[in-house]
Amino acid sequence: MTIGRNVVVDDRDLVALDRGAHRVSPYPLSYTLVWPYYFRFPSMRNHTGLQRPALHFRTPAPPQPTVRVCALGDIMVMHGDRVPNLSPELVALLSSAEVVLGCCEAPLGRRYRDPAAKYSFMFNMPVEYLEGIIDQSGVPPDRWALNIANNHAGDVGEEGPAVTQRRLRELGVTPLGGRNRNDEHPIKVFECGGLRLGLAGWTRWLNVDVFGAGEGVWRSEDISRLPLRKLRRDQALDALLGIAHWEFEWSHFPRAETRTAAAELHKAGFDLIVGSHPHVLQPLEWFGTGLSLYSLGNFCSGLGRAWPARMTSVAEIEFGTVGIHRGTVVSYRLHFFAQVNGPSRIELLPLERVPTLLRNRIIRRVLRLFAAHPQVFEQSILTS
Repeated sequence: MTIGRNVVVDDRDLVALDRGAHRVSPYPLSYTLVWPYYFRFPSMRNHTGLQRPALHFRTPAPPQPTVRVCALGDIMVMHGDRVPNLSPELVALLSSAEVVLGCCEAPLGRRYRDPAAKYSFMFNMPVEYLEGIIDQSGVPPDRWALNIANNHAGDVGEEGPAVTQRRLRELGVTPLGGRNRNDEHPIKVFECGGLRLGLAGWTRWLNVDVFGAGEGVWRSEDISRLPLRKLRRDQALDALLGIAHWEFEWSHFPRAETRTAAAELHKAGFDLIVGSHPHVLQPLEWFGTGLSLYSLGNFCSGLGRAWPARMTSVAEIEFGTVGIHRGTVVSYRLHFFAQVNGPSRIELLPLERVPTLLRNRIIRRVLRLFAAHPQVFEQSILTS
């Protein structure tokens, strides 16, 4: 949901654009009307009766070695472009991964941070802000892959995705989800630990659709038409991973159409799908040997009005590299942090160091979404 004129001020890369594209809610009217309420009180309605999954899984006697992927939620810019401080525990987790996947939930329309910047429903992320997060992470930029296909892709005009891709490449990051007319498919290949991983990104939503046919970003309908099995063979991929910007904002459970889409995508060839856009945590689901993480919520966010939006979830996923397990998910584990906003700094802290009220709220919410023994889960947090 975006309100206001689409005006861009930047260092000659982009120009102000207003071609009459209407910025309205992309959702059905019935949901648009309740969006302001869910913004503060996210929905807990389990639309399809999805069973609570486990917080972690490991194949019995998993093969060694494995390739480790860390998946993040939405990276969103803060008021005043304040870069969050990553805790040592979070840095240790991220730096253990061969690949870090996430969603860059804004065009990189500016280069430098602005202490006076304010954000509402129209996003424009400075390069310095994203660079500050990557520099702290302990993960070299060439191990990052970020999806730029999201509902805000058109917020700074039709050149936004192209500029964002160029700036990510300048940082050394692999951009996913951008598209031009010459692109036959969205898959980028990562080689690590002896595996060839195909990575792709797309979006279901666009607040401002200023793009021509086959341009801007990859859409859900584009992905559904691709010959994914053939693309896997042609590129000799061991696994195919997708970042899907889907689902409804401020809802803790996926809807029937999202679960159906996930089933079809796994059947077509995806081994792992990482969802973003709801801004709150959602459960996960297995489809054979394929795994869908419907939403990991926000990695960091200026949308702190609803406390569940400050729950930071990082999924640690391992892929087998040998035998029958090659290219399949052999383990996953969800790790929880929280964004703690102070007057002079913003921190992403492990739950054991989060103020008691927020920590207890997060624990209760996680236990409503996942199958875990309350005492064991709480004890594991306080002794980790």
